[in-house]
Amino acid sequence: MTTDSMRAVAILTESARPHCTNNSSLATFNMHGQPVHIAMLRVPAPKFSPASAEHRNKVLVRTRAFSCNYRDQSMIMSAAQKAKDAFYVIGSEFSAEVIAVGEDVQDLDPGHRVIPNCAYHGMIRGVQSGIPTNHASAEFQIHTSNSLIRIPDSMDWTTGAAFPIGAQTVYSMVRKIGAGPGSNVLVTAARSNTSLFAITALSGIGSNVYALTSSQVDTDKLLNLGAKEVFIVERSVPNLLMDPRVRETVQQIGGFNAVIDPFFDVYLGKVLPVMAPDSRYITCGLWEQYSMPGKEADAIAGEMYRKALVNAMFNNVHIICNCIGTTKDLQRALTDYGEARLPVIIDTVCTGQNVGSFLERTFGSHGHFGKIVFQY
Repeated sequence: MTTDSMRAVAILTESARPHCTNNSSLATFNMHGQPVHIAMLRVPAPKFSPASAEHRNKVLVRTRAFSCNYRDQSMIMSAAQKAKDAFYVIGSEFSAEVIAVGEDVQDLDPGHRVIPNCAYHGMIRGVQSGIPTNHASAEFQIHTSNSLIRIPDSMDWTTGAAFPIGAQTVYSMVRKIGAGPGSNVLVTAARSNTSLFAITALSGIGSNVYALTSSQVDTDKLLNLGAKEVFIVERSVPNLLMDPRVRETVQQIGGFNAVIDPFFDVYLGKVLPVMAPDSRYITCGLWEQYSMPGKEADAIAGEMYRKALVNAMFNNVHIICNCIGTTKDLQRALTDYGEARLPVIIDTVCTGQNVGSFLERTFGSHGHFGKIVFQY
């Protein structure tokens, strides 16, 4: 290490905010009614000793770009609500340059360009699994070598920081539903980052992709990514068969062979009636990650799930839950990117001191299309 401090983008508690009044990056953002203070800070950098027992199998990297994922919202809001004078470094995904490696590391060298390998093996005690860090904006980070993977020369820092979770998750989901040429696949929440990856990946293997969204904007962009048709349906509609265009399509194709759904608590009950017998529904997340629904909402949700599971049982629908993916899923995605078969959609790249704009565009704007990335 050549420095004792590093940059990091952090959420400040209300009591910590006064200490940063002279920081030109300091900004306040309203997230679901909660004031969130954000700033770029100088914090202590980690010390790395390649010969030490602690670091022999680890790698020191320097972050070049990072992004937040939908999951970051709950952690950001929790950090903002803390009573103590503190800060919380944010970020789920990053691209980085290898600075130094432990003596036992064989597959990485200084100068290599890497992103996180978020391979998830389930909740197995003693096994590192899933996203390597919740603090991806830290300029210097130490990771085990198997939690990093090299990126193609054609992938720049910005794209790398937008790639790992979405690509690894979607390639796992596409594998599990058995999609291929001619498969009729419905992708819900079509403008979400996960769904954008799904649309491009499915169209790349020749599937017929039907995109579902409640937004009137970006229809042309979804079609250009490979969607065969875009259904615009209000989120309040309880059953997709109630929409004339969806109903007509279902009658023509006999129901969808598969559904990829990032938010089961929004779409599960709505999509099962439009699925073909022996089809596959797969989900990787939920919408309500940052709030606590009341008893009335819980009762409504319980009834929705009961009806959905009855529907699935009578139609022999396979319901699959997916958490990220395997190393092979990420390798396949990187190969497809390197061979120009998997475009990555970037909405905005923020730089300099514009961390407030980064957070607002990531979580406050309903008009963005693709990932928002911060590049150092």
